[in-house]
Amino acid sequence: MRCTYNHLTLLAARAVIVETMKRKLLFVSSLLPLDFERAVYGVFGRMRLFLEAANRVTDDLSALFYCDPELTDLDALSKTTEANLRKHWGIQASVSLCRRERKPEASRWGHYFSPMFNALSRPDYKPICGAEQISGFERALTSCPDAVIFHRLESLLPALRSGRSLPPSCLDLDDIEHVKYLREIRQPPRWPGKSLYYLQLPALLRLERRAAGRVQKTFVCSKRDQRYLARRWGLRNVVEIPNATAIPPRVPDLPRHANLLFVGTYTYGPNIAAAQHLISQIWPLVRRRLPDAKLLIVGHRPERIPAYRDAPPGVVFTGFMERLEDVYAKARVVCCPILSGAGTRVKIIEAAAYGTPVVSTKLGAEGLDFTEGSEIILAETPSQLATVCVELLLDAGKCHRIGMAARKAAQRLYDRARAIQLIGQEIEQLTAGRPAISRSASLSPH
Repeated sequence: MRCTYNHLTLLAARAVIVETMKRKLLFVSSLLPLDFERAVYGVFGRMRLFLEAANRVTDDLSALFYCDPELTDLDALSKTTEANLRKHWGIQASVSLCRRERKPEASRWGHYFSPMFNALSRPDYKPICGAEQISGFERALTSCPDAVIFHRLESLLPALRSGRSLPPSCLDLDDIEHVKYLREIRQPPRWPGKSLYYLQLPALLRLERRAAGRVQKTFVCSKRDQRYLARRWGLRNVVEIPNATAIPPRVPDLPRHANLLFVGTYTYGPNIAAAQHLISQIWPLVRRRLPDAKLLIVGHRPERIPAYRDAPPGVVFTGFMERLEDVYAKARVVCCPILSGAGTRVKIIEAAAYGTPVVSTKLGAEGLDFTEGSEIILAETPSQLATVCVELLLDAGKCHRIGMAARKAAQRLYDRARAIQLIGQEIEQLTAGRPAISRSASLSPH
């Protein structure tokens, strides 16, 4: 069939309109996933939620990652990261990398005193705030994104130091940093100078508030964090995006063996501390009652747990396990004795999705809407935690009831597909009032 001139004109106009309606998004993170097969826990799982949501609302997604200063050949690594995003996460994005600065040499002034006056001088923040990192962010802005998604507070720091105006932007504050820092200070070990850390909190609070004021939306993990920021800072643009997991179609059968489970990545301090606490303080009390039981410590880098070197009786360090269904098929009960940190624990949501009952400290379950007593069991002291774990390990019926109740709650509250949908809606609202720019002048009727 021959196309008329008017028909071709209509098709061309339609193509231009479609292109004009596209939104170009920029995702910025201070964490570069290098091992995609193991980048499945915690912070990388949340990163993936936001990337997938962005990928669904645009086909023009770019990502800037700040990476280790020791990495070489960043151009090749950018291409590798693009390929891995497509292969492992199904995300199409153009990737650029910018090295962090090397961490400053340790000094008493830089460690204790300078961060009291300026939180950007903190040893963990300073490497991302230099001239090279600011230039890297400003180069990413030259592509004229319609919106910027900042993944965690660190990724926003170069933007705070840049003089450039920002397009509509959002920040995922999955951990409220001053809350996490305060809890870390309170944990052992203790030394005479440690109390000086408390004097750094006002500067950190000012930095977080400044960051939240620079963006149009701030995302948090829970209603509790949302209420906290609204009450403390008077913020009206705080949006709850819960941590989430894929809900499996079926749950594994209850294992015959009375195994206890802890899952985490042991590059994260609160997980190391919780695993050590479980192994050294709680597990001996469980094993005294159940000498044939096993404690499974699952996750990447278990050698960073101090007890790893001691080969404690009944403890099995499995390392990283690729398939979650294999993890939860081996355990009757999950114990989550978290003592520090902030945000919400994905490990509890995952266990619930697989119908495995969870015993946790109150802090470990903080921000999660599981009902205590029927969907999760809470306890505080090692003796209390051990007693509850033993009761569940010996009572298959109670394990099943609590696990299935928790699974129903996870389906209702923490389904991954629903979280991605919510993020996508928030991104679309963020750019709704911003005129998009045509990305293409193509007149192709195809």
